[in-house]
Amino acid sequence: MTSGRALRRLKWALAGAASAIGAGAMLVMISLRPPAAASAETDRFVLHDVTVINPTRNRMESATLDVGDGRITRIDAGTSASSGHALPEFRGAYVLPGLIDMHAHLPPKSLLALSEHAALMFLA
Repeated sequence: MTSGRALRRLKWALAGAASAIGAGAMLVMISLRPPAAASAETDRFVLHDVTVINPTRNRMESATLDVGDGRITRIDAGTSASSGHALPEFRGAYVLPGLIDMHAHLPPKSLLALSEHAALMFLA
């Protein structure tokens, strides 16, 4: 009779351990989920004092770049008055219009689903 009780206790202990491991795995998966995509404050903005590089064509330093509706609307040499929200935190940055990374490796599919997280890291 004692071995039957011990076996039942062992089964309950194993079931409890499996539940705890499953709950822990769920918490890890939830904590690794990538954040929701941020939305832009405005669809029109201006970048002052940036270096615009068109590979194999030209390089324009201290340029002003106007962006509207997801496209570059104007590039001026030097700083000029523009309509749009100026983003001073990008002053001195490099701009590569239309240049994208056409070759990237993402993590393989797994239970952790890290592909979206890796894509966000590429954007950062």
